[in-house]
Parts: sequence; structure tokens; C-alpha cells
Amino acid sequence: FSYVQNVDNTRVRGIELVASRRNVLFDGLELMGSITYADGRVLANPAFPASINKVLPQIPKLRANALATYRPDENWSVTLGARYSDRSFATIDNSDSVSQTFQGFAGYLVVDARVQYRLDENWTLSAGIDNLNNDKYFLFHPFPQRTFLMEIHYAQ
Repeated sequence: FSYVQNVDNTRVRGIELVASRRNVLFDGLELMGSITYADGRVLANPAFPASINKVLPQIPKLRANALATYRPDENWSVTLGARYSDRSFATIDNSDSVSQTFQGFAGYLVVDARVQYRLDENWTLSAGIDNLNNDKYFLFHPFPQRTFLMEIHYAQ
């Protein structure tokens, strides 16, 4: 069964730090990152008391992102990025104890890499690997594992 229900009272307390800097250590290196801590709880829910003091669905306690891009000149860029998230729950009473399955919300650490070369004002070539570390995780459904990509882009 499924149904929609209002919850009387919830609270999320947390902190987020974000940083971005260009020309770190040497010219052409750009670093960006963020980290978020959130503690979301159900405080009052007379319609479903089993959910009281449980973690709010789909809100992981910890999330982080990091991105490093190196541009040795105006034509080339090399980027490495990472995304991390704790496991989160899908149900309001946190009864979904298995996260690595369909409709589960698993924690993950995913690393992506990309190289881009600008041929001229119109043409750009790119190649990359998504999920370089081949993490097997679920966010309601299984996410793709290691994926290779190539792109030829024309812009007027």
C-alpha cells in the first residue's frame, strides 16, 4: 500500500561549507568543493508514531563534492571531480534497512574525469570517464557503473 500523509513537525539542523579558488599552487589550477552536514528528524507525527525521531527520508547526513580543473592554456582543460553521500532512507520510519537494491538509497563515492580540447571558436572535442572507481550504488534504481564518453561539439 502507499498513501500521502502530512507530518506535523520536522526539523533539519546542519551546516554547509563551500569554497572555490583559482590559480591554486600554480596558474591554471581551479579547486572547488562543498561539504554539507544535515540532521533531519521527524519531531511529531500522530498519524504514524513509529516515525517520531527518525531521520527524514532522502536526506543524507553527510554530502560532499570536490572538483579540480587544470587549464594549461586556453585550449585544454583537464577535470577530476568526486561526489560523496551517506546512505539515506526512503521510508519515513526508516524501515528500509537494505539500501543496495531497487528503491533503496545507498551511500556512494563517485569519481569522474574529463579532458577537453578546443579546436577553434566553433569545435570542441571531449573525452571522459564517469564513475571512474566503478561504485555500484542505488538511488531508487541502480546507477550506471563506469561509463566512457566522447563528445564532438559544434557551437556557432
